[in-house]
Amino acid sequence: RWVRIAEQKVGSDPPAFIVLDGDEEKEGWHRGVVGIVAARIRDKFYRPTALIARSKDGGTASVRSIKEVHAVKTLDMSKDLLTRYGGHPAAAGFSVPLENIEALKTRLNEAALTLVGGKMPIQERSYDAEIEPQKLTKKLLSSLRKIAPFGKGNPSPILMVKNAFFLRIRKVGDGHFFGELAPNCQFVWWNAQKYEDFIRSENPVEILGSLEINEYRGQKTLRLNVRDARRQL
Repeated sequence: RWVRIAEQKVGSDPPAFIVLDGDEEKEGWHRGVVGIVAARIRDKFYRPTALIARSKDGGTASVRSIKEVHAVKTLDMSKDLLTRYGGHPAAAGFSVPLENIEALKTRLNEAALTLVGGKMPIQERSYDAEIEPQKLTKKLLSSLRKIAPFGKGNPSPILMVKNAFFLRIRKVGDGHFFGELAPNCQFVWWNAQKYEDFIRSENPVEILGSLEINEYRGQKTLRLNVRDARRQL
């Protein structure tokens, strides 16, 4: 719930430094979870992110940053607005008087732009192998699973699927898209509402995703879980 609310507040044009605040008691922005939500927002928009839980005593925040923006340096550049702060390059925390929150949003945005030279970076994407759609098979998935179990330190392999088309597209719920990439492989792209025009464009694309088996009503189908996509280069 908190992640969805935060994403809606950011919208489709994120600032250089995302700063969101909510009332700890009335809106449920508990200081114990703002760090987790900040990390999710950072990962989605690739922007340094601070979430501030407001209470009658002031604001308490967690910061999660990207590799190009040193979290503590942005707070150093805003210290006159803060009660206290600390942390390291990727994560930090601070306390701020309620009356300074709006000014802090502007200051952190300016600080992030200063540190990156005026233009925010684009997140780099990496993958493990390139493949054509017709080679997405259960046999391939079986081979990939030989290096399991997957998790922290051994993530699920990411495939770059070239010369692909989104076929038989259907939209479900709040912008989740399903369809086919090949006769024997479906796709799912969760929370992709803002990419709907791209998905329906009927142009060849390059897709990053991980293979999985989806089981529904006793039927198992091969599916690519889409992480990102771009027009065919």
